[in-house]
Amino acid sequence: MENDRLSYRSISETSRLIIFSDDQSESLKGGNLMNRNKTFCEECRRDVDYMVETVTIKEKLKGEEYEYIGKKAVCTRCGNEVYVADIEDENLKALYDMYRQKNGIISLEKILEIPQKYNIGKRPLSLLLGWGEMTFSRYCEGYMPTKQYSDILQKVYDDRKKRIPTSTLNKIILSEFEKNPPPLNKGKKVKIKYCTQLPTPYPSFVFFCNLPQYIKEPYKRFVENKIREHFGFAGSPVIIYFREK
Repeated sequence: MENDRLSYRSISETSRLIIFSDDQSESLKGGNLMNRNKTFCEECRRDVDYMVETVTIKEKLKGEEYEYIGKKAVCTRCGNEVYVADIEDENLKALYDMYRQKNGIISLEKILEIPQKYNIGKRPLSLLLGWGEMTFSRYCEGYMPTKQYSDILQKVYDDRKKRIPTSTLNKIILSEFEKNPPPLNKGKKVKIKYCTQLPTPYPSFVFFCNLPQYIKEPYKRFVENKIREHFGFAGSPVIIYFREK
């Protein structure tokens, strides 16, 4: 699947119309400054003070027009618009936030929360999802995921909060144990009696059995895969514990 290279750091596909209200126009004439700083003015050919006005902005992105509240920097000497990188970045992010909302794309804020929620690095998470090593990192930098990738990320974001009822978990997973029990170890049979989800920040499950020391890594991976098969947790680290009971 190809990534959509749309990022709020570039705006080659957009065109802008800025609309001032009457009050804002009067504010401009009267020199009512919301914020004073300096930047270079092409008209004045010098560094000048500028004021920042709240404006309604209309822009086209990918052939569709969006309207949002943004900002504009204006030279206090000549009244011309001046370029301020931080303001442009804010406006571009506001535009892309509108695009994300309209098209059901996960927000940048939620994407940035995912590694913190699961205590996992960006590259390991990307590989865990079966993506390229740097794919998730690019999304954290502002690149727009495709709808398909966005849906996966939204599921990862939501799955952290998913709680499986204990009765449901035991009914489904214990039946899997009956069909595929742990291998005999030294002629002894491991009996798994009960399981429950732990109240941890990431999906964790504890299974109570008679001989937890005989549960090896291949069987733990089997259990993890069955939990994912029945309950999801796509892209989320799933922690499995076996305890004696």
